[in-house]
Amino acid sequence: MFLILFSLFLVAFGQNSIFGIGTAAIGYACFWRTINRKFSRTRDRFWAFFVWYAICLAIQLSWLTSTRYMGLGILVIYILIIILFSLQFGSLAFFFNTKSFSLKHCIALSSFYVILEWSRLFYIPGNWIPAGLFFSSTPAIQFAALFGVYGLSFWVMFINSYALCAKNRFVWCALALFPYLFGFVQQEYVKRFIPVEQNLSIALVQTGILPEQKDRMHGYAGSYIPPIIQWERIWEKLDQETKVDLIVLPEAAVGMNAYHRYYPFEMVEILWQYHFGKKGLESLSFCEDKKVSNAYIAQSLANHFQADVILGLVNHRYNSAFCFHPGEIPPEHTAKRFLVPLGEYVPFSQNKWMANFFSENFGVNGTFDVGNETKIFSSHLPIATSICVEETYSQFMRDLRKQGARLFVNVTNDIWFPKSGLPSHHFNLGKIRSAENGVYSLRSCNTGITGVIDCFGKVVKTIQPSEEKVDVLYMNVPIKSFKTLYSWWGDGAILSLCACGLMLGLIRRKN
Repeated sequence: MFLILFSLFLVAFGQNSIFGIGTAAIGYACFWRTINRKFSRTRDRFWAFFVWYAICLAIQLSWLTSTRYMGLGILVIYILIIILFSLQFGSLAFFFNTKSFSLKHCIALSSFYVILEWSRLFYIPGNWIPAGLFFSSTPAIQFAALFGVYGLSFWVMFINSYALCAKNRFVWCALALFPYLFGFVQQEYVKRFIPVEQNLSIALVQTGILPEQKDRMHGYAGSYIPPIIQWERIWEKLDQETKVDLIVLPEAAVGMNAYHRYYPFEMVEILWQYHFGKKGLESLSFCEDKKVSNAYIAQSLANHFQADVILGLVNHRYNSAFCFHPGEIPPEHTAKRFLVPLGEYVPFSQNKWMANFFSENFGVNGTFDVGNETKIFSSHLPIATSICVEETYSQFMRDLRKQGARLFVNVTNDIWFPKSGLPSHHFNLGKIRSAENGVYSLRSCNTGITGVIDCFGKVVKTIQPSEEKVDVLYMNVPIKSFKTLYSWWGDGAILSLCACGLMLGLIRRKN
């Protein structure tokens, strides 16, 4: 019972903390060894695996239980995910149906788990709880530069399963420590032989605003903050004395559409002068119309600070990210490719009954269109901008890297699950994306973790998340990037190896 509870503690709480070191090595092994000794029938093992993993998932995904904005219907999704993933984990019990658990079984089990984990991409947005996430707060995260997050997941499962049959403990220890040794060697090599490409002065903005404050929502009368006041909250925190090259604001940084002419120009002019002085009026472009848009204000910010401004805005029916350049250079934009069900589109919206169900239980009445192309922004260096959940798709970010990106920027909004573990969970996935591709990541969040991640997946600097106040992170970042094997072969390499490992394991077992 002690081993079961100990393993439960390591796995349930290891993803976003230093406990991940223990989970990566023995978290699953303690449980497997106990169950393998106590239960002789595969069916009994299956249900033991199912219940244990369901408890772990219930803790890991507890942020999904926030019903403030998603309604009670999100609890149904929460329970379904736990059941489905626990059934997957329970299927690993079939690999223990043998009197001798050997190396080939370790390889087959680890390969099978990775394939199951990868399959989640087809029915869950992103891969939010890969086993490889247990490496995210350790130096071993750099091992993702070889085979990505699925390579990390394979190693977690392999080390834990090999602990059950390793005859030489020295060999097991050497294998368990290998990712850490790799991380040390890679870091030293890059520091010594890869030069800094550019020193980039940045300002990452955290807007700290609730959904009912950004947009008018039913049941929250009196909470709404007019968009021009939302802009003022940001202007107040921007330091005019600090020279920056890049300003980043989060996903859907302010309410209203990007090009909807909503603000009276005279009012914008008065408020702009109040915050930036008479000289600041020179950055306002000539306007023939009586009203101006969010895009106009963003362009004015770029002109005033003589810096590129990246921010998220709604562009007609698209959730988009824009890059505004100072001067006469036209802005660039890209539309979100991976939408969040219930949050950004209504599943089965063609069916009237289903549309009404999701509307009543989740408050989703509208839907965004899906973007159809990716774009690398031309700034001081090529920048790939991901919007919220896009950052959780390893292959998507790898494709952006292959298109020439030398810096990742993520704009996101984690407020839909307030006061939960989602921000740190999401942030750790961003660390893995940097480690996979060998690039720095800049993250600007509404209420999530705004900060800088280096090319090794290590945290450089963050600001305290807040659901109430605006804050800005200023930093001079020595941008450095390097090529990785994962950027070259993507997820295809580890999936192919796992397919071979699973087939060899099953053939040998049959013989």
